[in-house]
Amino acid sequence: MRQQLKLFFSITGAAFLIWHCGKTPANMPEIIPGSIRISAQDEIRIDSINVILDDEPLEQYANPVLMEDITPGTHALSVATLSGVEQFYPQLLVASDQVTEVAPLLDVGPARRPFEGYTAPDFSALTLDSTYIGSSDYTGNVTLLFFILDT
Repeated sequence: MRQQLKLFFSITGAAFLIWHCGKTPANMPEIIPGSIRISAQDEIRIDSINVILDDEPLEQYANPVLMEDITPGTHALSVATLSGVEQFYPQLLVASDQVTEVAPLLDVGPARRPFEGYTAPDFSALTLDSTYIGSSDYTGNVTLLFFILDT
């Protein structure tokens, strides 16, 4: 009789667990997402930024950007310019139903932006008529390079 009773309880216990599996508890609080507003700054205008939030893949956004529906809690955020200047926030706190403001100062620096008297990086290329040209051929001249794909 004892063995039968144990078997009965173990079967009903398993049935009870299966019956409740997948159901949301009645007292579960609603999670209200937050938002992150990113406004990258420099002396010059930054049009686009690359953003990595936690382990999500890299995404490119127009600057500034409002990222919505962010789960409340602590997140890792990386903001970078297209040229690679980056600022990392290892523990950015996002609160429920609030906007977290982030304004990274991404100094592109004078070495990375052209200005009057700026010397372009050295280059060499093969033209369509199979001759080589280089930046030294155009020193002192305004030069526009146009790249095409010839297959």
